[in-house]
Amino acid sequence: MSSEEKEAASESVKKCRADEDIRNQHCCLCRHIPMGEVLDAIDAGATNFREISERTGIGTGPCGGLRCGEKVRRLLEKDTEETE
Repeated sequence: MSSEEKEAASESVKKCRADEDIRNQHCCLCRHIPMGEVLDAIDAGATNFREISERTGIGTGPCGGLRCGEKVRRLLEKDTEETE
């Protein structure tokens, strides 16, 4: 990934953390878990889907993480790129 792509990913994560509309959007539709809770779990040290699930309950609804899992993985990927 180029430095420009890393910078764009970093800006995307920063925007998500600061934008209340984004923070209030449901990341997990089954359990009605907002994006803000997922971002807070990452900020608190969660580094993978299982840890985020333990903190938030995401992925424990009827779909078993099929709908929200990819969103969380992309957030984790972008967060990792931001800290490199």
